[in-house]
Amino acid sequence: MLRAVLIDDEYHNIDNLSALLKRHCPDITISGIASDAEEGKKVIQEQRPDLVFLDIQMPGKNGFDLLHSLINYDFE
Repeated sequence: MLRAVLIDDEYHNIDNLSALLKRHCPDITISGIASDAEEGKKVIQEQRPDLVFLDIQMPGKNGFDLLHSLINYDFE
């Protein structure tokens, strides 16, 4: 079972992706969600996911800023 984190500032995108993953990828469990880069960083550090679905354009810090702020990460 793979664990995934979803990070997007638009909740309808999180809902849509969640539904698609549940329907088409039953071996993926959503272990956390976040609506901005700072919250996303915390969720990633707490959950240690295998996969991260990351929105690029978000208010404040963007998805690339979040990736650059992580010292080490072990996810796809």
